[in-house]
Amino acid sequence: MKRTRLIIAIVSTIFELLVMLAVVLWGLPQLDVYVPVWALIPVMIIWVVYSVYTYRKGSKVLYQKSPTGLPDMIGTKGKTVGHLDPEGWVKIRGELW
Repeated sequence: MKRTRLIIAIVSTIFELLVMLAVVLWGLPQLDVYVPVWALIPVMIIWVVYSVYTYRKGSKVLYQKSPTGLPDMIGTKGKTVGHLDPEGWVKIRGELW
């Protein structure tokens, strides 16, 4: 899963850079807008840095342990909200169950 996500991230970033390059080199000149290559290189570097940053932050969130769920609830203490007769609500960690 992690390796597949990494490969997709690399391929999509390369594709984004190629599209950016094509727009600047062929698309914008059609509209008489000319961007020098020396100005394009820092933009592409910033784009790669941003892509790496978002990949790392996204991976951190995707692969962290879920804060809630049934395995975490076993053995947890809560307070009843109303009567449990035979159904009712229990408040655990600020959530009603």
